[in-house]
Amino acid sequence: MTTLEKILTFLLIFVIVVGGGLFIYEKINSEKQLQAISSQITSQKQLVDGITRSLSTYATKDDMTQFAKDAQVNLDAINKDLASLNSTLTAMNSSTVISVGQNSSNVPSTSTTPNPNPSTTNNADPYGYQKNIQNLHLNETFTDKTQVPIGDVSFDASKQAPWGINILPREYQAVTTIGQDENQKITAYNNFSINVGGKNYPITITNSKLVQQLPTSKFYFNPHLFITTGGGVDVGHLPAVGGSFNVGGTIGLFSYGKFKTQPDISILQVGAGYESNKNEFAVIVNPVAFNIGSVIPTGGLINNTYFGPSLQITPSGSVYVGANISLGF
Repeated sequence: MTTLEKILTFLLIFVIVVGGGLFIYEKINSEKQLQAISSQITSQKQLVDGITRSLSTYATKDDMTQFAKDAQVNLDAINKDLASLNSTLTAMNSSTVISVGQNSSNVPSTSTTPNPNPSTTNNADPYGYQKNIQNLHLNETFTDKTQVPIGDVSFDASKQAPWGINILPREYQAVTTIGQDENQKITAYNNFSINVGGKNYPITITNSKLVQQLPTSKFYFNPHLFITTGGGVDVGHLPAVGGSFNVGGTIGLFSYGKFKTQPDISILQVGAGYESNKNEFAVIVNPVAFNIGSVIPTGGLINNTYFGPSLQITPSGSVYVGANISLGF
């Protein structure tokens, strides 16, 4: 075995061992992180300016269905609409605010206003206010014509503090259902209701707006397994030139893009495979590869297919320069 063959063999073994070790480590570490996250509960927390962090945890599909049922949300209608947007259900959030109500009697007036048209009759009580306590039922009317009870007010003209107040306790509930598509674009569905006296009043929301921060591209350490194939020209034995076909496996170590799971660029794919010109193994190096789905609209069919320059080095001293297509897993 020549010195070059020994170097290439050592390089191949080193790449396989180190690359394989990094890949396995990353997968095991990701699984541990996912298990830790799935068992973790983020508690509710009150922040400044009335901001409340929701209690959050992971849930199964059945848990989500029960959550929607308890919140009186039509999840079937939401899932149907999400399907039309090529999105799936991601999360649901429910927020509740409770007003405690008020029940008081013998309440004095907060202010009085002179009557511009006082009674001029000799009858001190022409309308019988001294004989009968006056009661008024109050409702709150929303834009969809829904009327929600507020409570009752009474007036007893025979008392110095004539007012009686009965404001009913209320429970306000806002439920937001979140869906997400393959590009991590979020769609939100909102339900708002008021519960008074055990009866639930769904309220039509007048305006609802979601603002999502646009993701920015960045570099990731992202070990990823690829199957790669392509062709090249031997520049190691110039002036003689020979073409070759190659196929093999590589491990991409880094990536660049908006999303780690579907990066726009795969950086430094290193591995080994077969080259056809001399029927020998070769070290394959794809320095950079571009996601075809990010360059050409494909409707999501080839989001993990990459194309870029490639270099193959064989024990016999051949150096092939060309281009490869890589499929990520």
